[in-house]
Amino acid sequence: MPARPVTRPQVASTLPAEAAKAPASVIRATASEKVAGQVDLDFNDHDPGTDEKPIGDDVSALARIGDTLFCATDEGSAIESLAWDGKAQRYGAHRCLPLADVFDLPDGDEGEMDIEGLAIDDGWLWIVGSHSLKRSKLRDGDDLSRLPEIKTDRNRCFLGRMPLVERTPGMFEPVKRDGQRRAAALHIRKDGSNAIRRRLGKDPLLAPFMRVPAKENGFDIEGLAVVGDRVFLGLRGPVISKVAMLVELRIADGGRGGLKLAEVTEGLDYLLHPMLLDGLGVRDLLYVDGRLLILGGASMGLSGPQAIYALDAMPARGHHLARDRIHRVMCLPIVDGADHAEGIVTHTDGSTQLLMVVCDSPAPARRKDPRALRADLYRMP
Repeated sequence: MPARPVTRPQVASTLPAEAAKAPASVIRATASEKVAGQVDLDFNDHDPGTDEKPIGDDVSALARIGDTLFCATDEGSAIESLAWDGKAQRYGAHRCLPLADVFDLPDGDEGEMDIEGLAIDDGWLWIVGSHSLKRSKLRDGDDLSRLPEIKTDRNRCFLGRMPLVERTPGMFEPVKRDGQRRAAALHIRKDGSNAIRRRLGKDPLLAPFMRVPAKENGFDIEGLAVVGDRVFLGLRGPVISKVAMLVELRIADGGRGGLKLAEVTEGLDYLLHPMLLDGLGVRDLLYVDGRLLILGGASMGLSGPQAIYALDAMPARGHHLARDRIHRVMCLPIVDGADHAEGIVTHTDGSTQLLMVVCDSPAPARRKDPRALRADLYRMP
């Protein structure tokens, strides 16, 4: 049954009162967690001699199941698959999985999807694009008249899932169809919108930011967590009065390779959960061991504080999360102009579960091999 239209705000309160009263706590680089180790992601079939940027420069999302690590970049329209090599202590055996071979993307494989979230739940690989707008970059010699140019890449409004098949022990592959399970996605209209942008575009808090480009505190999805039929989207922007937003949706099978939004609770087809993250936006989400880890970073394209937060218990369906249950559990190093933490995922070393952090705009020390990216490992907070 299609979701009923909602005319009232779907957030617990306009903004939490404590956001206006208390200053954000200071995140100091000197308080950053000590790196417990490092591991290489080896994109060995990528040709670094072409004009195309190396894949390791733009890794924006991660998800792991068994010995298989899925990565995505914020350029292109593919998922990268890597396999854990215990002897070499690295992820390799790189495979590229073009999503245009599976889904009917409005701009085909040439359109940038800006994939910013991956999640695995119940045998499905979920994928979400940023759903954001972008502004033309101002380059040397350009005049300011180029700044007003705001562009829409229709492929960015993607939310879909693919069934996972275990080909060999620990090695998984996303496929178009597995028995009764088939890949499916929300429909993207010709104008580049989908049900998410249309619904949230009517929200009193978010509506003013829907036409603002990403990295200018505009609407920008950069985190994905899935728990059953509950889908949580972390917003890098907007951050409103120091408050970040977590969007909760309920996704149902729409038939014929489609997905649809369903009611989260009676009369509501989405919920906004405000979160105090020291004024940071969401850069990634990871649901693990019954709690939600939140990677926080600057909402705009700046070097600045970055940290990991934990939500100890997920809210019951239809209820707003208790903001006092979110705690900062780890501070990450700040590197001016580089190493912007972009993705988090678990990594298992023997019987020890670690947290892997991958950075965008990697510092040269992470790119000694042009085909690889070095990620940091931390003790699980």
